[in-house]
Amino acid sequence: AVPVLNYMEAATHPHNVARGSFAPTPGKAGALEPAPAPKLSRTPGSAPRPNPTPGGDTSKVLSDYGFAGAELKSLLERGAVVEVSKSKL
Repeated sequence: AVPVLNYMEAATHPHNVARGSFAPTPGKAGALEPAPAPKLSRTPGSAPRPNPTPGGDTSKVLSDYGFAGAELKSLLERGAVVEVSKSKL
């Protein structure tokens, strides 16, 4: 018989550790999440990354859509859009 492992047992099982099957969850100390699978040599995937900060890319996104200079500044000043500092994870 083979035991059924719970999530943390599976994440810390020697086979899964050796395969890199789980990776640390950004922003949650001690938490693990599944790493990209399958592991392919030419397209290996990427490690988990922090969630985006809402409003953290406002200026960049709006400039990508053609808003510039004074128009963008006006939107920010009037509170029509917000820009917040990105999390430092």
